[in-house]
Amino acid sequence: MKPLLKDFNTKFYSDIQQQVLGVKEDLSRIQEQCALSPGDGGLMEAERASLLKYVDLSSAEEALNRKKSRIRRLKLGDILSICNEGCDLRT
Repeated sequence: MKPLLKDFNTKFYSDIQQQVLGVKEDLSRIQEQCALSPGDGGLMEAERASLLKYVDLSSAEEALNRKKSRIRRLKLGDILSICNEGCDLRT
């Protein structure tokens, strides 16, 4: 099961920053087209689908950034605790 999940994550969430930027550009382009043709139902549906994809990828990017931040804090905490155990600042 773990290899399947790893493959899924690699396929859909690798280079997520670039994916978010690409979907955001697509959404902006579609919204500009909607402004020029407000009655086009196909464009409205494309905008909706693009917006949902953008929200999904943005949420995944935010979660990834939170995890990376937590890992950095834990590593920094480990480094500080090692230093505090080895260094006596009272002398």
